[in-house]
Amino acid sequence: MSIFELGRRILDKKLDAHAQAAVKAEREDKGLPLGARIGSLLELPVADFALLNKSLMRVPAKQQQVVALSRLHLDEAEDIGLYRLYTDCGSDRAGDGASFLQVLTSGSEVQEATYYQFLFRSIPVTEEEQAPYLGEGFGLGEQLYSMADDQLELIGLDSSQIENLLGDAEALDFVRDTPGGDYVPPILATENRIDDQFGDKGLSQTIRFMQYMRVLPEDGLGSKEERLLISFSVVDSLDGQKAPMVHIDFMIGIPLSLSKIKVY
Repeated sequence: MSIFELGRRILDKKLDAHAQAAVKAEREDKGLPLGARIGSLLELPVADFALLNKSLMRVPAKQQQVVALSRLHLDEAEDIGLYRLYTDCGSDRAGDGASFLQVLTSGSEVQEATYYQFLFRSIPVTEEEQAPYLGEGFGLGEQLYSMADDQLELIGLDSSQIENLLGDAEALDFVRDTPGGDYVPPILATENRIDDQFGDKGLSQTIRFMQYMRVLPEDGLGSKEERLLISFSVVDSLDGQKAPMVHIDFMIGIPLSLSKIKVY
């Protein structure tokens, strides 16, 4: 056998092995709520957003592609499923500018779905700045959260928009959505997100979060609820590579009727 023939056979075996491995590779984005997969088309009831009165929400596109999927593993609550269907992972794929449909399940049943949009991000540099978000009896988890004009400016609102939102009030007041006393520790979870169908790309982070809510002003069609999600995130890795990062994300959302959400 010539050296040329031997080289050709070795190359053929390598190519065949690579082809077999590709065939055996299985999708990781299966068995998820609403039948969602990466590349699915998410259809939202945009009329529900357009009719909101004095809300921080922007009207999203009616149809959006699901670009990533994640599950939040909650401490001491493995019977509850919390999934996120990302329509945007942000410009840096680390959440800055993200949007997603968050789906809550109990067993195999979908209980509720909330669509969230990014408001702004804060970077806590010192231990003193991080302490209010670590479940130490103060800060995130207190019964009330007020968003004054300085934070509304961070969203990108101008003075007239802020004045319209606040009216005679000094701030937008949100009430903690979790029952309890004056303080409830933020929920601790690990989020594993996959950004491609085989799970080769994605993000892993530990988060402490709390949801607050406020009832929007009556608009003649009944009152609606707006949800403020505040998350203290410690990013562990991006695409399997260490990517240490700490940030606080503020996101706004509204619950949607399951009958009005479609995934293709």
